[in-house]
Amino acid sequence: MRYIKEILKKNSIWVLVYIGLGIFNSFVANYKVDYFQKVIDGLADRTLAFAGVATYGSILLVNYGMNYLDNYPEKKLEHGIYLDFKLLSLRKISTIDYTEYQKIGTGKLVQRIENGSAAGRNVLFNFWLCLIRDLLPTIGFSIYFIWEIDEKVTYVLFVGYTVIFIITNILLKFLYKIKEKILNSEELLNHYLVRGYMEMLVFRMSKQFPSEIKKTCNAKEDIVSSKVKMNMIHEAFFTIFALLVAMLDIGILFYAWKTKNLTVGSVVALIALIENAYTPIAIFNVLYVQYKLDKASYKRFEEFLGLKDDVQLRNGNAINTNVGKIAIRNLSFQYEERKIIDGLSLSIQKGEKIAFVGESGSGNRP
Repeated sequence: MRYIKEILKKNSIWVLVYIGLGIFNSFVANYKVDYFQKVIDGLADRTLAFAGVATYGSILLVNYGMNYLDNYPEKKLEHGIYLDFKLLSLRKISTIDYTEYQKIGTGKLVQRIENGSAAGRNVLFNFWLCLIRDLLPTIGFSIYFIWEIDEKVTYVLFVGYTVIFIITNILLKFLYKIKEKILNSEELLNHYLVRGYMEMLVFRMSKQFPSEIKKTCNAKEDIVSSKVKMNMIHEAFFTIFALLVAMLDIGILFYAWKTKNLTVGSVVALIALIENAYTPIAIFNVLYVQYKLDKASYKRFEEFLGLKDDVQLRNGNAINTNVGKIAIRNLSFQYEERKIIDGLSLSIQKGEKIAFVGESGSGNRP
């Protein structure tokens, strides 16, 4: 959570604006449905006045206008948070111990940063901010207006919530296992691709490309198969949810017909408010499942950000740019037990360019 808090602090003003607009829009959306009940009942009993129509029209204008304005902070935060996570990875690359970098490898690291940045954005923006500013206010306002119309319907809502949460927890167990497999396969596929690009000459000469392509194809098949399974489980949840809402709508109509306690406007408002109350639950369950899956990607990303730094980068003094030449006398250097430079001496004049060149692939030898 340390890095998420850091990014939240960096974007604190826009986060507050975004949450405030979301809560206001949730209230207006539900108040619009509640007021529509009065318009329908006014039409039914011939008591609707021009002021009532004008008020309803004003509510609609405010609702649509504020939804449009909401797009600016939404996109600013969505894209900004994603790129802020990528900037965190660049900062880490600037200080990471090279041996730690070698253990992961370029291909896997690139995929881990990509998955981790997207997962960090999803955890913060798509889950937590969406929960605080959209889902909870919409559910709260919907239940309040439903309670005002008929208390018994509110109790039925809570029973439906319980059923949905039970179904979600069952599906989550399957989805989590599939997501872990997808992450491993994606990193492996990217590892093969990057290795093929970087070792093109070596792999061509050693006739290694056919086996590399076969391993890459196997990783690709695992990814496609796992993502299809994940999509089918998601669609199963939406189908179950749609059936539950349909049963509630029919139940409202049957209840109104049997008891004759509800006006036409009340029935219309209840059906719309139930949709408002249940849609956030469906969204929450999907987001919660995705949140749990994204946590796996983000955990890998945090592990990378927490790797050991190269302490030698903080030692020494800044180079004086006015130095006329650089002289090296008897320089030796090694990584752990591996000696890289042994007794090197040279002199570099101002403006002169010196390069160390080894044979192709020598940088990857153990």
